[in-house]
Amino acid sequence: PMFSFSRHPARLEAAARSAGASARTGTPAEAAAFADVVLLAPPWAAIDRALAASGSLDGRVVIDTTNPFLPGAVGLALAQDGASAAEQIAARAPAARVVKAYNTLPAAILAAGRGATGGPPLALFLCGDDDAAKLIARALIADSGFVPVDTGPLARAREQEPGGPLFNQPLTEPEARELLAASIAA
Repeated sequence: PMFSFSRHPARLEAAARSAGASARTGTPAEAAAFADVVLLAPPWAAIDRALAASGSLDGRVVIDTTNPFLPGAVGLALAQDGASAAEQIAARAPAARVVKAYNTLPAAILAAGRGATGGPPLALFLCGDDDAAKLIARALIADSGFVPVDTGPLARAREQEPGGPLFNQPLTEPEARELLAASIAA
């Protein structure tokens, strides 16, 4: 893996070291050119800068982990009735294969992975319009100790973002599927 785009270069280097001997750091453009999959995780206020620094994302699977909070997490940067953050990213990088994932659970739970609850693994929601890209995201979610639950096309991303019914819900797979069914029925 390659790590890039951080306000804290020392933390970036530490993350790369902890990821293994083959991990390294680079510019966002180097990371995008290097990778088949880009995990997009800047603060929402930096999204345009991050996308511009990445260069071409054409054909890349871009896993959007962003949540559109205002700086300081004091509110939402997007109106609840407008396009989701994921849809806006897809519009800004139209040839990228955008999947929304890894945004519905707090960082501490994501970092704990399989051991997050001591019980059955938790579900992680994902959505996107490219089935092959979603298969890759599903495999990464499973590899990181969670159960992938596909919510459908990217148009459903708003449900996974702050204010949506699937956001910040640490659930087992059966609970997640029940909540998703209720959300679809609503």
